Amino acid sequence: MAVDAEKVFLLSAFITLLVSCPIRIILAIVLLWQYLGFAALAGVGVMVAILLLTWAVLHHLNVYQAKQMKEKDVRLKFMNEILSGIKVLKLYAWEPPFIKQIMDIRSKELKYLKRFQYLNAITSFIWSSSPFLITIFSFVTYLFMDEDNVLDPNTAFVSVTLFSMLRFSLIVIPDLVSYLVQ
Repeated sequence: MAVDAEKVFLLSAFITLLVSCPIRIILAIVLLWQYLGFAALAGVGVMVAILLLTWAVLHHLNVYQAKQMKEKDVRLKFMNEILSGIKVLKLYAWEPPFIKQIMDIRSKELKYLKRFQYLNAITSFIWSSSPFLITIFSFVTYLFMDEDNVLDPNTAFVSVTLFSMLRFSLIVIPDLVSYLVQ
């Protein structure tokens, strides 16, 4: 219950971002369209690909978290039984077998927690590198789209600034989705 209360508290801090991040992303894409034209769609395409990849990873995150919570419930139920019968356990010196059972359950729980954290790290890496990938794909598309397109400082710096505006939203979204899933 304490874990769930903490997750709800963290979600409440991020709930305003649930509305503002999509608006920021849309505004940045519209402004990028004005500077880069059709090449801005290359960045949007990369963004869509990243979103699809993230949703696939988030599905696995949800599965691992459910399995981990199931193991945690088994362990806590077992611990409650042990604590309620601690006198008998001490009287017959059954600590080592019960410790082994608890550690076996805990190792299963940690296995799922470890997988969850690996996938969480992959998601964070994907989202952290996404602004860079989006910028590169957009600029390369802009340059190869037409011979007359030149990446002058005005276009480059304004576009990089707009992509930087996307960075905050793109970095916060995985955390927000993770809190929603949890």
